[in-house]
Amino acid sequence: MIADLSLYLVTDPELCGDRGVIETVRQAVDGGVRIVQLRDKTATDAETTAQLVELSRVIDGRAALVVNDRLDAAVAARAQGARIDGVHLGQGDESVLRAREALGPDSIIGLTANNPEHLAVVHALPPGTVDYLGVGVIRPTSTKPDHPPALGIEGFRALIASAALPCVAIGGVGIDDTERLRAAGAAGLAVVSALCAAADPAQEAAAFVRRWRASGTPRVLSIAGSDPSGGAGIQADLKSIAANGGYGMAVLTALTAQNTVGVRGIHVPPAAFLREQLDALSDDVVIDAVKIGMLASADVIRTVIDWIDGVRPPVVVLDPVMVATSGDRLLDQDAESALRDLLGRAHVVTPNPAELSVLAGRSHGGWDDAPPGADAL
Repeated sequence: MIADLSLYLVTDPELCGDRGVIETVRQAVDGGVRIVQLRDKTATDAETTAQLVELSRVIDGRAALVVNDRLDAAVAARAQGARIDGVHLGQGDESVLRAREALGPDSIIGLTANNPEHLAVVHALPPGTVDYLGVGVIRPTSTKPDHPPALGIEGFRALIASAALPCVAIGGVGIDDTERLRAAGAAGLAVVSALCAAADPAQEAAAFVRRWRASGTPRVLSIAGSDPSGGAGIQADLKSIAANGGYGMAVLTALTAQNTVGVRGIHVPPAAFLREQLDALSDDVVIDAVKIGMLASADVIRTVIDWIDGVRPPVVVLDPVMVATSGDRLLDQDAESALRDLLGRAHVVTPNPAELSVLAGRSHGGWDDAPPGADAL
């Protein structure tokens, strides 16, 4: 899986002040931060482990969580059941090879790189050792007084031109740098003061996210069945995504033989092949939003749930295809139960009135019943 590095929060306990690191992170993730790095040079390993456990609880799978330098603390927090996604290491910190061995192939490992010599070290490592580079500083910053000479945005552009990995810009980054850094090739913005010292971290994070998304083309994945006639399914989704300025991608859950008159046949590929499709995409592309349509069985639905829990797309829209306009139920009881579990992963749900009636457990009396049914759901 390729990590979503678009908005990367690096914590600073002094800047967080009386609000504290935990509450600052909670609010920043509410606002759209995609990855959190716990950085506290003065904390002991035991204190860092305790913070990681608490941050894992507060983040609750909504963003990735890594720790700066403290590999042993990451391992210890995992042993306590916390979801720790990886570590970020400096050139003089724990060996990235040891970190990869300790945390496994699916973990996120970042490495600081400030000059061409650092890049040469990274290029000499076995493929898959490092997932991204933290490159900076962009401009002088008080949060790291011993930082190397500032690169500036053009220096950042020149340095990462030869990098084979995603590069996050760090050091003195402000919101007005968003467009220029993305145009310079940044895979994300690592922010310290602008979020830790913000009066409202959620509001500030949301502003960063809006600027970042507006400066690029959103990558939108449709997970749905196929309609050869083009009136529904992935064909219709891809048209809608393109019409709204997005880059559309599609993963097929079912093949149909149908036209504008009706459906003549349905073929559902094995759930394992669905997972192969999903993994192939998320291993290569950062997905900004997911739209989910027809999921024909409980196995298919659970496969999508497992993938979402791992990738954590920032926007999930679910069309719960479960009741036809004729009133016929399209899913068996096991699949309907699995679909309810999927609801908790969605940011927007778009049922028709009959589907809303089933999901909310209310009798369906027409459109007038839709608002109270939505409130109940």
